[in-house]
Amino acid sequence: MGAKKENNNNLENIKTACKHNAKICKEFKQFEKARVWELLALVSSENSQQDECDGWGQPCDSALSRKLVTRLIEFYERNGDVQMLATMVCVLSGGERVRDVAPEEGDGINEGDVDNTFSLLQVNQNEKFDRYIVHYAQLLYLASERSERSVRTLEGPPGQLRTRRRGHH
Repeated sequence: MGAKKENNNNLENIKTACKHNAKICKEFKQFEKARVWELLALVSSENSQQDECDGWGQPCDSALSRKLVTRLIEFYERNGDVQMLATMVCVLSGGERVRDVAPEEGDGINEGDVDNTFSLLQVNQNEKFDRYIVHYAQLLYLASERSERSVRTLEGPPGQLRTRRRGHH
């Protein structure tokens, strides 16, 4: 499969994931986030239909698309919404986050030229994007531990539950 066709499939997958996230946000009455996901789906769809476009990178590099994603990320950073940041990074990367490669001396590549042409995210931001994902994973872990402790506290020791039940019969 050619790189262009593969990238269009990737953008279609991203569009599908964005639409799904919009639907879920609506179900949970998160209408602002639903609109953001719908907008991202629309932009992904528009980019996948351009003949020379390889995502939000070169050669069609839609200034509006890239600035939109950058501004949305900045908005959720200011609001401390780690869940939205981590989810956007995962979805917009299309599940194929390629690590930024440091140029080697003498290879003719300048650091600013390094780009993952199949990524919908800014280049040279892996450390920042990784922090979102790690921070969100830590929050999920802490939440699951609290939930597990709450369940154990409510249930009490196994023998105690049996005693109460027997006493009620």
